[in-house]
Amino acid sequence: MEDTTRRRPRIMELIANAPWREAVTYRDSWPHEYVVVRKDGQKELLAAFCERIGRGEGVECRFFHQTRRYLFLDDHKYWIMVECDAIDLDAGDHVLNRARLYRDRRDFVIQGGDTGRRGDYPGEPARSLLGTGRPNDRIMTKPTYRRVLSLVPSDLKSVTRNTTLYGEDTQHRPPGFATAVRGQRPARAEDYH
Repeated sequence: MEDTTRRRPRIMELIANAPWREAVTYRDSWPHEYVVVRKDGQKELLAAFCERIGRGEGVECRFFHQTRRYLFLDDHKYWIMVECDAIDLDAGDHVLNRARLYRDRRDFVIQGGDTGRRGDYPGEPARSLLGTGRPNDRIMTKPTYRRVLSLVPSDLKSVTRNTTLYGEDTQHRPPGFATAVRGQRPARAEDYH
C-alpha cells in the first residue's frame, strides 16, 4: 500500500501559498484575512484545515456569543463559520479566515467590552464559558495564557492532549482538565484556567 500522507503538502506550505486578502470591512474592529476556497483554488487548504480539526487539534474558543473551533498555527489562528462536517468541497464556497494572535486572552475569549485593536489589552478577565456566573469560574489569567502558548510549537502539535500543561500544579489546574488530558473530549479554552 502506498503512503499518501508523505506526498500531501504540509498545511504550512499551503498557508504560505494561499492568496490571503484583508477583510477591509473589519480593518478597524476585528482585523483578519481570508481566502474564498473554491474561487481562490484552496480546496486542499480547507481539507487540510478540517483534517487537523477532525484530529482534535482545534481549540474551542468564543467570539462574543459564537463558539467555534480554531486552529492555532504559528502566529495566527484559523477558523471557518460552519462545522467541518457540514462542508462539501464540491458544492458551494466557503471562507477560511485567519487573524494574528494577540498573545492575550482575546485569542481564546472575546467578550463585550473587548476591541480588536492590538494596543487595547483587555481590562476584564474572561467570563465563564459555562455560564455559571461565578466571578472566578475558569478565568484565563495572563501567566496561564503564556504557559498555554509556550506549549504550542510553530508547526503546532495539538494542545488538546498535552499532559505537561499543568503537570503537578494542582493549584492552577482547572476543573475538568484531567478529563481533557485523558482524551475523553477535545480541550476547550476554559480548560486552560
